[in-house]
Parts: sequence; structure tokens; C-alpha cells
Amino acid sequence: MIPALVVAAVLATSPDPSAAPSGAPAAQDSLAATPVSARVEDLDPLRRKLVKGELPEAPGKQLVLAKCSICHSTEYVTSNRLTPKQWQANVAKMRKFGAPLTDEEAAVLAEYLGQHWTPDLPEVRAKPVKPPKGALPGR
Repeated sequence: MIPALVVAAVLATSPDPSAAPSGAPAAQDSLAATPVSARVEDLDPLRRKLVKGELPEAPGKQLVLAKCSICHSTEYVTSNRLTPKQWQANVAKMRKFGAPLTDEEAAVLAEYLGQHWTPDLPEVRAKPVKPPKGALPGR
């Protein structure tokens, strides 16, 4: 029940990307970004590191480590695939939840995340492993 409440709270605070003023085109910045499937081996070295969750050197790296990791693991942050606009909304939402970010830090952080962890970056896929002996009934 609790996870459903969390999802409901997140959805209630997320902006509606399809809402546009009358006469304006609907936003194409969907909050449900579809990740791209690709083989990690086929990616350039930077994107390969991003898929693995490595933080590239840039001003935003220290903000992820110092501010985001107060509540989240870097693996959690880098597992998201959002558009730059969605990262801005996400950072603004985290500030409302109490993330200690100045306006300038929030802008740098959203730009950093939006530049690297985008919907066209493949998701990390866990490698299947055999369950330990005795973990399954009869085995």
C-alpha cells in the first residue's frame, strides 16, 4: 500500500506535460521517457561510463555527490532517463522536498543531469544469476 501512495504523491506533484495553454501545441516532453535498447559495448566511451553510473567530471558532479546523495545513491540518480526539461522539474520538486540547493546550484545540477542522463541513453540491465543453493524450494 505504501508504494502506491508514494507513486500517487509523485504523480500528483509532477507537471502534466500534455497541458498547454489554449492555442499552444501540446508539450512533447513526456514524463514517461522510453529508454532506448542498445548494447553497452556499441556505445562511445563516455556513454558507456554513463550507463554504468559513472559521474563525468563537470561542476554538477560535486552537486550530485554533495546534495543528491544526502537522500539518494548515485546509482539511483543515474538510473533515471529524463529530458533536460524533466530534470529541471525533478530538481525543482526535490527542492520542495527539502534538497538544500540554491537557485544557481539547482540550475547547474539540472543542466548536468539533463546533459548526460537522457531518454536516448540505454538503461542498465542486470545480469541474471542463479539463485543460491537452498533459496528455492526443493533445490
